[in-house]
Amino acid sequence: MPNSLIPLGFLHAACFVSALVAPTISAANIVREAVDKASVGQYRMYEVDIQNMGLGRYGGQEYNQGYRNRDGWAAGVALFNPAWTDGGTPGNREARLYLLDQLTAMGLSVQVQGTYRNVVAELKGSERPGDIYIVSAHYDTTSVGERPGGDDNASGAAGVLEVARVLAQYNPAATVRFIGFNAEEDWMLGSQDYVNRVVLPGKERIIGVLNLDMILRPGWDSNPKAPIDLDIETRTTPNCLTWAGVFMDAIAAYVPTLKVDPASPSGFYWDAGDQGPFISAGYPALMIAENTASEIWWYGCNAYYHQPGDADDGPANDPLGASGVIYDYDFATDVVRATIATLAKEASISAESRPGFLEYQSILGRGARDIEPFEIDGRHYLAVANSRDDLTYAGEVATYRWNGDIFVAEQSIPAQGAADCEFFTIDGTFYLAVANERNDATYRVDSGLYQWNGTEFVWRQAIPTNGATDCEFFTIGDEHYLAVANSR
Repeated sequence: MPNSLIPLGFLHAACFVSALVAPTISAANIVREAVDKASVGQYRMYEVDIQNMGLGRYGGQEYNQGYRNRDGWAAGVALFNPAWTDGGTPGNREARLYLLDQLTAMGLSVQVQGTYRNVVAELKGSERPGDIYIVSAHYDTTSVGERPGGDDNASGAAGVLEVARVLAQYNPAATVRFIGFNAEEDWMLGSQDYVNRVVLPGKERIIGVLNLDMILRPGWDSNPKAPIDLDIETRTTPNCLTWAGVFMDAIAAYVPTLKVDPASPSGFYWDAGDQGPFISAGYPALMIAENTASEIWWYGCNAYYHQPGDADDGPANDPLGASGVIYDYDFATDVVRATIATLAKEASISAESRPGFLEYQSILGRGARDIEPFEIDGRHYLAVANSRDDLTYAGEVATYRWNGDIFVAEQSIPAQGAADCEFFTIDGTFYLAVANERNDATYRVDSGLYQWNGTEFVWRQAIPTNGATDCEFFTIGDEHYLAVANSR
């Protein structure tokens, strides 16, 4: 959907903060400008959201199978629940919906492709639309039990989203595709299907593929003092080596602090990832990964590879652990910056931006009904009225504080089917009113008034209501009023 307005709102359960982009951007170095737009905070929000798919936090209940496993095929779950054949576990489907929502909100053309339900978004080139660049990552996890896959590969999928968020603000001369592949853990079934059904039949001109797979946990558990660097895996053919040189040149020019393994590009595992089917078909493609210590495979650097502990709140990210190796969001965002630099330069992005509102930040919500911006003592906040908590109406009003880059979580105020929130000031004191519509049993529930105590909102007053859907503060003379709309 190029040249469209993206409103504040939600698709499934995500809220989007949008920014009005000027018709033109005057910058001496448009590639540098794009690289500098990559946000550590936004990348981390994407990664944690994707990691937690299957926990019922995105439009569904909590499932025992959990996470993003493709068990509908790999583990024979369909024998017990035929509905799960629709793209793996519910967590796998939630992740797919999440990618669809995020990419659609960026104004991109998005579709679900093929038997394995790959998510494909496209930013069409204005001058060379037949020249195609791809950035990809798999969004599934290994199909053995509950595997959150924070590093493998929520990290890569989040990277694709952050690259897309930045590049969607520009007009490229060549086409750029952003792909979330499914079923990688079943030996690249999704990417192989895409190459066989889309790329080869269409005789597409794929100039280069950058596949992000495990970019969050550099350093080795076996040797925590080893240098942190980036690994590039590809086949040692002329076209692949040339493409690797393009990527490394972009790193040197735009992200010089990102260290590349001196042994890169390595041909050890050129086919062990979604770059493999492209390389086999003759296209230049790279796997971009944290240093894998090629001789000992990934578990040499991430002891929690394919394990329950591969999560931001698990032992893979425990600074007090035996090795002290943790998730490095700065490193991962530098990988994203290198990817942006490569694609921005090679696809020739234009200083002329795509007009209209484009997504700036995504905030995961639960049945969000209202958004209220406000300011306290020079600090900027955003309140989101979430009407639900997974399967119940025990929602919340979540407040977020602007940190100069993005809105970060500040406070959770318990609510009952929160439909609206209203911020106001009386005699220098700050208040937040919450209109509660219902709980699971009745519409006759109290709405609430909260007062700012200097650090957070605290309970001040209960207001009896019946299906409240809106509240509005106003003043007449010296008197202050709060009107509440009851729907019952």
